[in-house]
Amino acid sequence: MQPRWPDTSPSWSAPKWKTPTEDLVGDLAERVNAEELSVREAAQLATGVLIAGHETTANMISLAIVALLEHPDQLALLCDTDDQKVIATAVEELMRYLSIIQTGQRRIATEDIEIGDEVIRAGEGIILDVPPANWDARRYPNPDRLDLQREDNPHVGFGYGRHQCVGQQLARMELQIVLHTLLRRIPTLRLAVPIGELPFKHDALAYGIYELPGQMVNSDALTLVVPDLSGRLAVVTGANSGLGFGLAKRLATAGADVVMAIRDRAKGEAAIEKIRADVPAAKMAIKHLDLSSLRSVAPWGRSWSPRAGPSTC
Repeated sequence: MQPRWPDTSPSWSAPKWKTPTEDLVGDLAERVNAEELSVREAAQLATGVLIAGHETTANMISLAIVALLEHPDQLALLCDTDDQKVIATAVEELMRYLSIIQTGQRRIATEDIEIGDEVIRAGEGIILDVPPANWDARRYPNPDRLDLQREDNPHVGFGYGRHQCVGQQLARMELQIVLHTLLRRIPTLRLAVPIGELPFKHDALAYGIYELPGQMVNSDALTLVVPDLSGRLAVVTGANSGLGFGLAKRLATAGADVVMAIRDRAKGEAAIEKIRADVPAAKMAIKHLDLSSLRSVAPWGRSWSPRAGPSTC
């Protein structure tokens, strides 16, 4: 007997029910067709995965970005490292500091429980609230301070004991990759509105932000003091746009021999033409280089300018 798929099924799941595909929801549909699950069970599982596996992580990413932009010293710690241990430690602190599940778990005591000086009687209701636990000054020194180097940090952002989040390792991996990559690739990212104007989710199971307006600061607006670099060699990556372009322009203005390590030669030539329009005497070239280390660049640098090695600016 074929199951009757309800008209109330979520719009995103309806096609899956009728024509299962090779993915998680399609697998649930196949199990319903085989009468291994009821329609209700499959719908609840699919919705649960969407909320627990996407909504929470997406909210955590947006909140973490806001927290880091509001703490530039901590943001710099995350941007300036490739050490996976440092990145992992930073994510654990963000989980403690933000605690996105703020509704509190509700339970009924099945027997008398003594906690500190309080006794919870059997039959009484209990609300287990995560944020106060993660901000307990008896456990975390200066709990209201975001400290990405906090190592003794056994937070309960993913729950505790047998009820810990089953997807916590995936969530950790996603946060470690996304936050570090985003902030490294867009170093000039800033909030486009004051933090007080952000639409925070005060009415949802998972705390977060409905939308996060951001903007990239023009690299020309950044202040960068460059000494006289006449006769020095500077190798710049990503110099055809954004921050790299601004840096290449400043180095050329300071007299350095600027080599733009760019794969797309046409873009590199366009960037050089643009720089020379403002700095006619700019000494610039394009070169394909192995930038895995300074050691790989140094021999070529000596052949280019024997009197000086690569600039460290």
